[in-house]
Amino acid sequence: MVFNKYYRPRKVYSFEISEKLADQYVDVMKINNVPDDKYEIVPCGLSNKRDAVTFFDSADTGTSLLNQGANNAQVISVDEFVRDRDLKIGFLKIDVEGSGYEALKGATETIKRDRPIICFAVYHSPHEFFDSKFLLDEIIENLNYKVEYKSMQYRAYIAIEFVIFAYPAELLS
Repeated sequence: MVFNKYYRPRKVYSFEISEKLADQYVDVMKINNVPDDKYEIVPCGLSNKRDAVTFFDSADTGTSLLNQGANNAQVISVDEFVRDRDLKIGFLKIDVEGSGYEALKGATETIKRDRPIICFAVYHSPHEFFDSKFLLDEIIENLNYKVEYKSMQYRAYIAIEFVIFAYPAELLS
């Protein structure tokens, strides 16, 4: 909603493995009068390859591919999704509850080609937290990116979120 109000993207693609959360997302968009042609909920997760996975659908924001369960989902890479639809990406937000490293790896071609602004949550799993920054550095090497690290705490009883922001340096010139 913020992007539609201030930045007017052509379209926002949101990936969601939980049917329940996808329904809530659509409801929120309708309540806020976001036109149907400005967003698309994609019923799959992000990874570094196309695959079928199982997970436990807790129907809350912590639903994760790291939690094995009886629910089925497809995963796809950003690169494959973008290539299949012939898209150009300007902003890439990755907050995939612990599978961020794989999602980032699957966005390598898109990042190198389109040089989007990147907002990347890295606090959900040790692998995501400790390894993703090194992968991001490798991907954006020679792309003239600036990188900032932010920690955010929304409520006193919720753990701090760690987010990496990376953006083409010329955006601040």
